[in-house]
Order: sequence, then C-alpha cells, then structure tokens
Amino acid sequence: MTRLEFKPDTHEYFLDGVKIPSFSSIAKSMGIYDFSNVPEHILESARNFGDAAHYGMRLWDLEDLDESTLSETLKPCLIAYTQALKINSIEIIKEYIEQPICSYLYRYGVTPDRICLIKGELSILELKFTSSLMPGVALQTAAQKIATNEFYKIKIKKRYALQITREGTAKPLKEYKDKGDDNAWLCFVGSFNWLRRNNGKRNN
Repeated sequence: MTRLEFKPDTHEYFLDGVKIPSFSSIAKSMGIYDFSNVPEHILESARNFGDAAHYGMRLWDLEDLDESTLSETLKPCLIAYTQALKINSIEIIKEYIEQPICSYLYRYGVTPDRICLIKGELSILELKFTSSLMPGVALQTAAQKIATNEFYKIKIKKRYALQITREGTAKPLKEYKDKGDDNAWLCFVGSFNWLRRNNGKRNN
C-alpha cells in the first residue's frame, strides 16, 4: 500500500520515500503566485501573521484554545472568524483540520485548511488572513478538491475561501465555481513535471 509521509519542518511530502511536490512548490515554480516585487520584510511579516492566525483558529476549532493567551492582534481575527462560521452555516469537521494529504494519481501534496460542511454541503474552505485574495486561490482549492476526493474517497461539492484582514474584518465568503479550474491546475502539474524531467529547459 502506498504510504504518505509529511515533514512539517520543511513542508515536504513523500510517497513511499520519494519526494513529491507540494502545491506551494508548483505554484511558485509555475508563477501561479508571484511575490517577487514584494519586499522581503513585508513578506515575512505577512507570513508570520498568517501562520499565527491559522494556528489560533485551528486551536479554536479543536476546542483547545486558551483565549487568555491570544495576542491582541489576533483577537479581532478570532471574533471575525467565529462570526463568519455562524453567518455562513459552516460546520467544522475536526478530523479533517489541516491534515496533509496527496493525490496518488497526480503525485502532489496539499494540506487543506478545512474540509467542512457549508450549508450542509461537503466543501473545501481555504482560510486567508490577507488584505486581498489572489487569483491563484482558485487553483489552490481545485488542487485540494482533487486530492481530497481521491485520498479520502469522498465527494467535495463546493470550494470556498474565507478572507479575514488584520483589522478583523471577515469578507463575504468567496465561492469558486469555474469547473475549468481543475483542468487548469492539472495542466500546471503536467507542465511542472515536464520541466523538471527536462531540467527546466525550454526550446527556443
């Protein structure tokens, strides 16, 4: 039986001991997300805030958060998050929270933020603690949906992103409805693998 191993310190995925790419590594290599024009100190600040916010919301959903330890910066985010869960009829399924999974067929790894029920439908929910949602989130949720369906042998109905700003404002839930996102993502996976096999060289 094929075995998935995830190394959290390096965010690396391995199938039967063989390293497979993550969504993030493919997205960066193929230009799905491009932060090259953003100063490093701003990127680092955004990463630290996002990591802390994800950690806090994960503890909340696992009913393991001591709110007295939450920083003043994150308290507005928690309020916005819990309100968004109620407003959008989001039911968290604990066993799926931030669990590393993969597509055995297409050989890439992902860690969906939430696989949950939204208005009674099994859905992907990507959490973004940012000032704006980038177009690449559509492909990120598509990658997660494909892997989730295969890994857990379940059927994801819909894909969403929940954006929460530093100020503690939850934006309206963003649904990704374009069925072409799946094919677009798989094209990126195929192109990434082709370039890797050919040492990243393109014909002139």
